Amino acid sequence: MRYNTTSNNSNLYLDACSTTPPLKSVIEEISRIQMYQWGNPSSLHKFGLRSAEILERSRYDIAKCFKFKEDQIVFTSGATESINLAIRGSLVNTNPGRIVISSVEHPAVVSATQALIRYGWEVITWPVDNHGIIKLEYLEELVSPPTKLVSLIWGQSEIGSIQPVKLVGEICRNKNIIFHIDASQIISQGLFNLDDIYFDLISLSAHKFQGPQGIGMLLMGDNIKDCLTRFHGAGEQEYGIRSGTQAVALVAGMSIAVNSIKKRLYCEHEDTIFEETKVKNLTNLLRKELTLIKGLKLTGHPSKRLPHHLSFTVSDENNSPISGRDIVRELSRKGLFISSGTACSSGQANDSLILEAIGVEKQLRQSGIRLSLGPWLCGQDLNQIPSILRTVIEFLTIR
Repeated sequence: MRYNTTSNNSNLYLDACSTTPPLKSVIEEISRIQMYQWGNPSSLHKFGLRSAEILERSRYDIAKCFKFKEDQIVFTSGATESINLAIRGSLVNTNPGRIVISSVEHPAVVSATQALIRYGWEVITWPVDNHGIIKLEYLEELVSPPTKLVSLIWGQSEIGSIQPVKLVGEICRNKNIIFHIDASQIISQGLFNLDDIYFDLISLSAHKFQGPQGIGMLLMGDNIKDCLTRFHGAGEQEYGIRSGTQAVALVAGMSIAVNSIKKRLYCEHEDTIFEETKVKNLTNLLRKELTLIKGLKLTGHPSKRLPHHLSFTVSDENNSPISGRDIVRELSRKGLFISSGTACSSGQANDSLILEAIGVEKQLRQSGIRLSLGPWLCGQDLNQIPSILRTVIEFLTIR
């Protein structure tokens, strides 16, 4: 079905990696709590106690989905805050050493690690291959002293490639190195058992899986909780790790969204295995059609990628690059909504650092586009996409 962002029934939304439309049940629960259960969960009177009950019931329900302990979940304002709390909070009071991140990390991870350089930390970038996957020949060198933390993006938002988090996590455990995973793009494609992978910290954001914007969480491994240091505020909420009055309604909405995810994923050594779903099958069908368009070249790994994600560089029949931002604008005018890269940086007309990291030619580094699908779409919706995209490419070629 089409997701109606306005009264216009022709809207086709294929930008799930930027954000997703919240479920109706999520909106209804948030509205109900905001109207009737708006108390501060730290208050001792009945309004506060009711809110506290909703908060902790939501935490319990989320933990049950991951087969996890509820006291190992900290609620935040989203993945960016979770990432900063994970990286800066676990290291700011530690003797400086080395931090390792991949060369295709989200800007939030890059920013959080760069903030620690002034405290004496060294930040090293783990090279990736031309598919965006870390080069395992550097594994022993980088996951060794003086490295104290490794942070990897599980599913890359711009090119869709999947990192071998299970393998890296096992090495980190053996070397007593903190391992943080940015799983923002993964959870919408399936819940995972936290016993399947070794980790210390996992960052998530609700609006990536049809929950509300403005809420996220940090999942903490058994031995890391006492090592985290809050870096703002003085309140004792969230086990003293994250200060501030909790957004009870948003937490409850996130809980509903998590519990609405029925598919699961599994990790085996270097691979993440996704269940067959309608969205995965629709994405594969669309990929077959789009790869027939001359000038579209797939970016990211051809198979080890997010199952709802397609990304391409675009050039015309003369192999001249076409601006991804221009394509997004023209498609938007035709009711088709996609992205030209990571949402947090796509508002800037700069070369893509991700495309640079995977060795894409310089002239093509502003020609990337991304289509990311969700369960609100059906096969009939996708039939018109190849012809619309062809039309836009032709228009921009002769413009």
